[in-house]
This record gives sequence, C-alpha cells and structure tokens, in this order.
Amino acid sequence: MTRRDFIISLISLKVFLSSFLSSKKAFASDPIEIKDIKHWSYKGYTRIVVELSDRVELTNKRIINPDRLYFDLKNSKISQEINKNLPVGDGILKTVRAGQFNQDTVRIVLDLEEVKDFKSFFMEDPVKLVIDVYGHKKINPQTATPAALKIVLDPGHGGH
Repeated sequence: MTRRDFIISLISLKVFLSSFLSSKKAFASDPIEIKDIKHWSYKGYTRIVVELSDRVELTNKRIINPDRLYFDLKNSKISQEINKNLPVGDGILKTVRAGQFNQDTVRIVLDLEEVKDFKSFFMEDPVKLVIDVYGHKKINPQTATPAALKIVLDPGHGGH
C-alpha cells in the first residue's frame, strides 16, 4: 500500500465515522417515555395498561418472598406526572409500582396476591403495553378497586 492509498483510506474512514457518529440513531435513540399506568379488574383477571411514547424492548421475571412479577422496559424513562404506586387489592394483585430502575430502564413491579398465569402484549396507536394477570379463582369485580371509568346514562328528551 502506498502512502497516497493509506492517506485516502484514512480520509475515507474519517468521513464514514463522522457521518456515522453524527447520526442520532447511531448508538441510541431518545428514551421511550412511560406516560401513564392504569389497571382494571375483571372476573378472573386483572389488566394493567402502560401507555408508552413508542414500542420498547422488555424483559420480565417472577420472584418470590414476597411473590411479585416485574417488567424491565429498556431505553425508557418514567414521566414525573404519573402515579407510580397504584393500589389494586382485588385478590390477584396487591399493588402496581413503577420507578426508574437505572439511567435507561424503568421497572414495573406487580405485587401478587394469588396468580395462576400472566401474558403481555403490545397495542398500537397509541402504543401500550398490556399485562393480563390471571388468578386461581374468579374474583368479584364489584369488590375490586374501581377503575377510573364512569358511565352515565342519559334518558334522552323524548323528542320534545
């Protein structure tokens, strides 16, 4: 390799690396924001919905003593405005807690009462992580903590 070829290679490498490093997505994109967390209790299961600014990579694990299930949401940050401790108390879940586990991971912890199984999946537009936690026995949604849902019936005006 001649000196001229070597210099051209170095310049090419420098141009490539400059454009690569200046790219916003070269290493990591902006953190995904955890915008809100809600829960609903149904007959036989409890649903937790986590509203996100975009899809997120996650891992989960169940641990005992005390019995709990956690989800680590990678490259994410938690909004300061959301409720980070949700009491549930429906016979399946005790509470749902969320916090900034480390600089780029949000951990959502489900404190379990009596759980048979769970599943999680994403919904789009807006992006949401949905976690369904199933109990051993069917719960009575009347005794569970009510969700922030209010239904009002309007009898109408009878066309007068």
